[in-house]
Amino acid sequence: MLFAAAAFAGGLIANATAGSAAPGADTLADGRQVTGLLLHVYAMRMAAVFTMSTATITLRTQVVPRWMG
Repeated sequence: MLFAAAAFAGGLIANATAGSAAPGADTLADGRQVTGLLLHVYAMRMAAVFTMSTATITLRTQVVPRWMG
């Protein structure tokens, strides 16, 4: 998702700099919305992976009590 957001934003920037006319406000707003959505989805997935892996490590190593893990 991170690479997809970066590719989408890079494509918008490349398209905006290739033409002589500035991109319209609608194009910029759509680009900001799609890029933000992709990054938001990526952040939520990474937070979930971090939580599950931390809980698994603490349960298997018994570093914290089981009720906390």
